[in-house]
Amino acid sequence: MSNPLDGQLIDLPSEHVDTKVILTDQSPPGAGVLRPLMQVYGTLFPKAAAKLAWSFFTKPRMRAVHKRTDELLNSAERNVVNDGDYDLMTYSWGDASAPTILLCHGWQSRGTALRMFVPDLLKHGYRVVAMDAPAHGDSSGDRCNLLAYAKSIAAVMDTLPNIYGAICHSFGCNSLTYAMTRICKERKLKKVVLVAMWVRMIDVFRRFQKQVALPEKVFYSIDQYLFDTYGVRMADIDFSSVDLGAQVDQVMVIHDKTDPIIPLSDAERLAKNWRNTHVLVPDGYGHFRLVKNPDVIRSVVEFVAS
Repeated sequence: MSNPLDGQLIDLPSEHVDTKVILTDQSPPGAGVLRPLMQVYGTLFPKAAAKLAWSFFTKPRMRAVHKRTDELLNSAERNVVNDGDYDLMTYSWGDASAPTILLCHGWQSRGTALRMFVPDLLKHGYRVVAMDAPAHGDSSGDRCNLLAYAKSIAAVMDTLPNIYGAICHSFGCNSLTYAMTRICKERKLKKVVLVAMWVRMIDVFRRFQKQVALPEKVFYSIDQYLFDTYGVRMADIDFSSVDLGAQVDQVMVIHDKTDPIIPLSDAERLAKNWRNTHVLVPDGYGHFRLVKNPDVIRSVVEFVAS
């Protein structure tokens, strides 16, 4: 039975005010060094410059660590899953026989950064498993890309016999969707929440191109490098052209009106093109702080448990 909310954008009023600074779309650390290199090196040797730029693009500038511990962190059961390329750290709470929710974090974050969803999900009888992507948190590796993260998600899902759904933020949304629609095409889930998801790879890379001043010939060399190495071009990765809703009973996309990195129009495209999907629209929490909003947390848990 279809959900009457499918395809709709629904405002989420919130009385909570975020007092933290909302980070804007800043250039990544090291971009100042890469810019002059690309201007000279990229013009003379575009293919070699493309490999250098791709290496820079796929390397997290930092590993997120917790400045302080808490009872929830200390109570997590830690296990390592190997996907054939990486040792992936996972953290779990709750009864292993219970329906399981997988938490997938964003770029330069870690699985336990999404632990704010855990207490209420446990109260509703769910098990919760968070994971660190390759080159993030306590997982192995020094670089990560969409295909690598998607493969790691598929490997972790294979270890969860009672997986019920997933809650993802930013890059984790895209990786979960890629895993479901390209790797685990037969897998079905009940509920998926996607917070601050981008839609087109080419838009993400064009933003990176601007940040580090990549010459256009380097941009096209990178596109060719991706095709030669992974068999895909940037234009091939457009998440509005797949349909996660065909594999999930209900999808909730959450996107803030003030997100300075990913426009709200990306979420609108998903609602328009995916089945079983609606969009919740908060206002004032940007991109990174969105998952900290108590009203967002409450809405996510209510959606999963409904």
